Amino acid sequence: MPEELVCEFDEDDNGLDDEIETQIAQALVPQFRFDKSEEHTRSGEPHAVFNTRMSLDASGRRILTIKYMFVWDRDGGFVNSDICGDAHAGDTQPMTVTAEVYEGTDRWFAKLTKLDGFTQQEALGPDELLFAGSHPLVFPTAGKHHFRPYPNEYTYNGTVNCHENAYGNGPVRTPIVEHVPHGTRSRNLPLDFVYQFAEQSACSSLQNQVYPVCVDDPSGLMPSMVVDCGVRAAFHETEHVVFK
Repeated sequence: MPEELVCEFDEDDNGLDDEIETQIAQALVPQFRFDKSEEHTRSGEPHAVFNTRMSLDASGRRILTIKYMFVWDRDGGFVNSDICGDAHAGDTQPMTVTAEVYEGTDRWFAKLTKLDGFTQQEALGPDELLFAGSHPLVFPTAGKHHFRPYPNEYTYNGTVNCHENAYGNGPVRTPIVEHVPHGTRSRNLPLDFVYQFAEQSACSSLQNQVYPVCVDDPSGLMPSMVVDCGVRAAFHETEHVVFK
């Protein structure tokens, strides 16, 4: 193998150099096109962290699973609905990209094969997605940041039907990703909230500090905002780190 393809730093021990997988994750991170009525996304948001897992499919092809978590200061609730609220401090939304990766003579190549994490929508392949360059387009709903695949107005089917807009006619954001290998912590997210990829389960995620539940993900791919149990979210009081 050419020297430049040998893993010089592979903190997550998945056989792919961390710098290379960060470049792949950055190339495939969704581009968010917000609705014009979005008022709860600060400058630099959403923050984006990821970890990865490498596997082989039945044909022996390398498959890279990239688990992203996108983090906001606030969830603004159903701002386009007259009957639904549900605003709260802190918001986390995950997405998973599956990509086939190729080892070239002097570089690596990646081909997106699936994007998962849309609200009330199965995973979509590249022929079903919209793109800006290599970035799949995602249309977050105003306030709630539910991920939708196309610009439109939607109904969220919860306890009641909640109207929400995701027209993509507002701010456009392509997050700068941070690699947070399995079992390590973010260096860029506000220190008040330790971002950790839990091996078994996390007692309290950032948004679940308001709605306390535990996340169980034995696969180790679900990142969770881990703090002492019972601590309530105060993310809005924290100074954010600006990505360089």
